[in-house]
Amino acid sequence: MTRIERLAALLEEPLLVAGPPYVLGGQANVRYLTGLQSSNSAVLVEPDGSATLFTDFRYAQRAGAVTGVSFVETPRGMRILRDICRWHVEEFAYLLGRLKATPEGAGTLLDHTAVLFVHEHAEANAHKNNNLAAIVAGHAGRLKTGVHTRTTGTLGDLYLTVAEESLGARIGAFPTAERKLTEIV
Repeated sequence: MTRIERLAALLEEPLLVAGPPYVLGGQANVRYLTGLQSSNSAVLVEPDGSATLFTDFRYAQRAGAVTGVSFVETPRGMRILRDICRWHVEEFAYLLGRLKATPEGAGTLLDHTAVLFVHEHAEANAHKNNNLAAIVAGHAGRLKTGVHTRTTGTLGDLYLTVAEESLGARIGAFPTAERKLTEIV
């Protein structure tokens, strides 16, 4: 029995967690399950003991030597990745709903919060942020809400803008920031 099959059998125990499949990340977990030493990978383990390895292009050749694990570039892997991305967005929407439903002062917790969602899968194989979707929610500071903005800049620009203009944290600079994004404040 492989390590992945043993893990799948263990995860069937009702006291551990509810419902398969399971996504395991972290260098130690991925290396233990697949033998792949990688700084950016995750393994999706199904109850039947099958697994899908998610990794970026830097490790694809090395990962190809791992047997019994399929890769995200397959149609099945792409569907799984889509479902994981959908789950992340649904969880973000749930968080916003809870913040909006929580009274605080004369408004809600969302009125006094800035929440940033940046998904990691925009041209992920090249580690670029081209066409990266980012959602800034909340009403803290001077955030513009209810608008779609297409802008150019780095994630550092976004982090600097939200920190200084919305949260009032005078950090002065962010390593990859070149300017503040005036389009969102």
